[in-house]
Amino acid sequence: ADTSCSLRSVRPDVGRMEEALEQGELDLAAGTLHGTDVALRQQRLGEYTIVCLVSLRGRWARKALTLDDYRDAPHVMVPRTSDSVDPIGQRLELQGIRRRISLSVANHFAACASVEQTDLLFTVPQHVAGHLAKMFHLRVVPLPADLGTVVTRIVWHERFHHDPGNLWLRKRVERMYRAVVPQQATRTG
Repeated sequence: ADTSCSLRSVRPDVGRMEEALEQGELDLAAGTLHGTDVALRQQRLGEYTIVCLVSLRGRWARKALTLDDYRDAPHVMVPRTSDSVDPIGQRLELQGIRRRISLSVANHFAACASVEQTDLLFTVPQHVAGHLAKMFHLRVVPLPADLGTVVTRIVWHERFHHDPGNLWLRKRVERMYRAVVPQQATRTG
């Protein structure tokens, strides 16, 4: 018997994610998944803090980032498709902080290449920032505001809750996530 499988990662349309999970078009979804249907099964994977990436060649290379700097500086953003709302933007707005998005790009690599050559700021999860800073000429700096932690979860449809393949996949995703993302002490948020 063939014990191999093929995995394909996609960015689903949030508007029809529940339907795609129910019909088996998607096996599971992972992310912060704000705004997903509460009827879906879900498992908390962990949580992370949010930091900022800046160029090692620009004005933020040796300067501490103040809240006024953060508000006034131009930002690059990678639009999220796994959430009905952007959890980072939402948390910033709850504290009265609005970013000035000057550039929107398709992925983290394009964002980092832009930050590397400019004074743009890039707000990202801490575990992602560490990897990206090593690949580009970037520095990780703390946000000048405490946004708490953001929860990451996986969701799936009840119809596949006891499916052996789905259960196997959920366990593998959990194991991979915990291997990549350092587990932080639980905080509210």
